[in-house]
Amino acid sequence: MKNRNKKIIKKLRVVIKIIRGNEKKYKIFVDNIFGNIPLTYKIWKNKNLKELKIDDGFARAIGFNSLEDMKNKVGESVIKSIGYFPEWTILEETDPLNNIVLN
Repeated sequence: MKNRNKKIIKKLRVVIKIIRGNEKKYKIFVDNIFGNIPLTYKIWKNKNLKELKIDDGFARAIGFNSLEDMKNKVGESVIKSIGYFPEWTILEETDPLNNIVLN
C-alpha cells in the first residue's frame, strides 16, 4: 500500500510540474475593453499568438445573450464544421477584439 501511494504521489508531482511549466508559456487575464463586457485573453510568450476564451463574455460581445444561447443557436453548425465546440479562439491581427498589446 505504501509503495502504491508513493507512486501516486510521484505521478501527481510530475503532473503539477507540467501544469506549472505550461503556466510559464502564456499569461491569462480578463479585461473589459469591449464595452463593459469582461473578455478572457491568453497571450503566449515567445509567440505572436493571442487567444480569446469562448465564454459568456465572448458570446455577449458578438451579440448573443450568453454562451448557452450561442451554443443553442450555432453550436451544432460549429461542431459539424470543425468537429467540436472550442474553448478558445485565435485572434487575427484585424479582429476588433484584438487590441491587446503583446509584451
